[in-house]
Amino acid sequence: MKNPSDRERKQADLRAMILGMGERSIRKSYYPAFRRQVDALERYRELLHRADNAICLLSFPSLRFLDTNPSACRLFDVTVSRQAEKRLPETIDSHSAEAIEAWIRDPVPQAGHPLRLESRLSSGEAGGGMIDLTLTLVHFRDDRYVVCVAQDITERKEAEKELCRALAETETSRAKIDAILRSVADGLLVVGLDGSISLMNLSAERFLERSAAAACSGPFEETIHQEQLQRQIRAVLSGEDGALITEFEMSGPSQKVPRIIRAQTTSVIGQENRRTGAITILHDISREKALDRMKDEFISTAAHELRTPLTSLMGYSELLRHSDQHGSFSPEQQQEFLRIIYEKSEELSRIVDDLLDLSRVQSGQPIMVDRKPGDLGKLLRDIVQTCRRHMTENTFLLDISRTPLELEFDRVRITQLMQNLLSNAIKFSPPGTTIRISARRRPSLCLIGVEDEGIGMSSEDLSHVFDKFYRADASNTGFAGLGLGMAIARQIVEAHGGQIRVRSKPDAGTRVTFSLPLEPLPPQ
Repeated sequence: MKNPSDRERKQADLRAMILGMGERSIRKSYYPAFRRQVDALERYRELLHRADNAICLLSFPSLRFLDTNPSACRLFDVTVSRQAEKRLPETIDSHSAEAIEAWIRDPVPQAGHPLRLESRLSSGEAGGGMIDLTLTLVHFRDDRYVVCVAQDITERKEAEKELCRALAETETSRAKIDAILRSVADGLLVVGLDGSISLMNLSAERFLERSAAAACSGPFEETIHQEQLQRQIRAVLSGEDGALITEFEMSGPSQKVPRIIRAQTTSVIGQENRRTGAITILHDISREKALDRMKDEFISTAAHELRTPLTSLMGYSELLRHSDQHGSFSPEQQQEFLRIIYEKSEELSRIVDDLLDLSRVQSGQPIMVDRKPGDLGKLLRDIVQTCRRHMTENTFLLDISRTPLELEFDRVRITQLMQNLLSNAIKFSPPGTTIRISARRRPSLCLIGVEDEGIGMSSEDLSHVFDKFYRADASNTGFAGLGLGMAIARQIVEAHGGQIRVRSKPDAGTRVTFSLPLEPLPPQ
């Protein structure tokens, strides 16, 4: 076969001869049309030569390269002189080659249906790269050929991979943000400059009792009915700088009691430092408000509780000091005065001890206990006997084994604990009812119970029974107290390594049980 330069020289000579013949016979009628066809062929040849896409003419059905443009030579690693020695299936991956061979054997191509597929090159400059192939069966006179158009899509595929990776990372980040927003206890509400809600998390849905799907379809006034909050959001949307805060009560069909919500609204700043909307954080402060209220009540109650024994102490002391002014008192009366002074001093001491224990707990320190071996049953009997002497309106029923209940405990702290439990039982039990005190040994612990036949507690009161400063509604009971007894009782039991539980129903009495381990605990 001739080299490419000889072939091109021959074609040029033939073209010059044909054109020369035409010039010598310019008057012939066929020459202008022939000249136009030659020029068109030259334009098509130049167009194919400069095309970026690889364009090949393949034999049918062998699929050998018959003619290729420069892009095809580079892409499929073929030369013009030896292109007929190479088949298209040899330049691509085996899976694509099998698909092309099946297409050639199928009668469908004869109906003019091209084959298009993506393949991977096995050779050439772009070896290993991806290409997009389009094969079309064409008829020229009595012969058939396959026209192959290929495009290198390696960079596009890499870009698609990068885009998919970026989309996956974006989706992962979005999922994380969505999970965070769903988990946040505070309500989150974003309002655009047009007044529509663009974002609302699950907590905000619960606060406002409206779904995000329904809220995001209209102006925020249809979702937020609190006028204070509406004015606050409008002010921020209108350009108000800084954070605006308001508090309001919120109630709804699913809420037993109104909740107090603190709403803070600030501007949403987007790109180029432009305001794009307003974001509002809804925080339920009902618990904080209730705690503040209980603390205020505690201060007032503590002052009253301290004043009551102090008044008795000062009064009876005054009588004994100035008996000459108030008349002489018999020895029996003086002993009675001294007894009252001592009892009120003990009451005052217990109040002070509770306050000291509260201070210790509030500072994060546990209540200290000094555990020593002893008979818990004997201590319980002594405590109950003291109650019987001073509280004659109730009956105290002891259910304690005579067998010694030997274990390690802090005598002072257990006495404080039992006094708190018995004091509550006496306060909330009508006169003439029975208060039962029991103690039973279990395999690894001792179980102590105090049960009364009093007014009991509601489920709401029961859920707060161990809260500091919490007292049952005084309007119903009429009993005073600091609201610390049960909180300190739990601290004492847990300091001993035990547990305390309360069961109660309205008008059905209350039963408090706590456990103390029989085995000695490691030193604190």
